[in-house]
Amino acid sequence: MDGYVCLKPLKISGTEYQPGNHIPAEEISPSRVRALKQMGYIAEQDAPALTETATDTRDEPEPVFMIPISAESGEGAGILANEESVSAAAVILQMTVEQAGEAIKDTADETALR
Repeated sequence: MDGYVCLKPLKISGTEYQPGNHIPAEEISPSRVRALKQMGYIAEQDAPALTETATDTRDEPEPVFMIPISAESGEGAGILANEESVSAAAVILQMTVEQAGEAIKDTADETALR
């Protein structure tokens, strides 16, 4: 079976997936796969650590936000970010250039820096 396993509740193109559900590879844009894996929402279908992660019993799923990005060429893209990443990015955007430069050096969250 080609695709991914859902590890946390997730909605893709109007379809809701629950932990343990199979997600066909064609349902997820290749540009989104890495972010979804890093945030723990999906894993490769045959990943060895599936059983450990898929049994996450937290009551509330972590919200994920799609932030649209427009390129000069007119093509659109997007970034998947969790609440912490969005907050970190908003704080940096409100700083002076000097303050932001220092904050960016200390920020390990790649999503907040995109």
